[in-house]
Amino acid sequence: YEVVMFCVSDQLPLTLGHSDARLKACRNGSRIAFLTQPLESTPPTTEILRVARATNRLKNRLKGAVKLVVETDGVQLIVYVGGREPVALTSLITKPGSWGAIPDYAEVALAPIESSANGSFVADACVVGLGPLMERLTLRFENGCVRSAGGGLIGRNLSRILAREPGSNLLGEIGFGTN
Repeated sequence: YEVVMFCVSDQLPLTLGHSDARLKACRNGSRIAFLTQPLESTPPTTEILRVARATNRLKNRLKGAVKLVVETDGVQLIVYVGGREPVALTSLITKPGSWGAIPDYAEVALAPIESSANGSFVADACVVGLGPLMERLTLRFENGCVRSAGGGLIGRNLSRILAREPGSNLLGEIGFGTN
């Protein structure tokens, strides 16, 4: 198809952005749009273009990066990304084979070298699929994998999921929201 749209409302469609199906569709020239918010929340065109420019600037800054150090709440997560290309996603889906989220989503993402994540990361907003955090969630990484998830009920639920699903504790992406 020339255009494919997913309406993101549950956990399953959230995984489609990184799926083989999405990759194949883009290689065949389809444009893929993930509808992530009500269309009524679409910002003015000037704002969409401004965010797209900022997203592409960040992508260009991250090209050739070897190591990322992410500091949150007094702790550091160190991840090596040498040889990995950053991917920029915006809500501008204008060319065959492009993909992104509409009406208003943008990020730059990098896939880390699989065994390289070491240190800790603190989240304070939400965990997709598990809900808003009532207290900070601290993820401790060793050799690319989450070794502990501390932070109340969501930390315990996340730990159970990671223990149940083989390989799910491997850090697969570092993403920087730009909108």
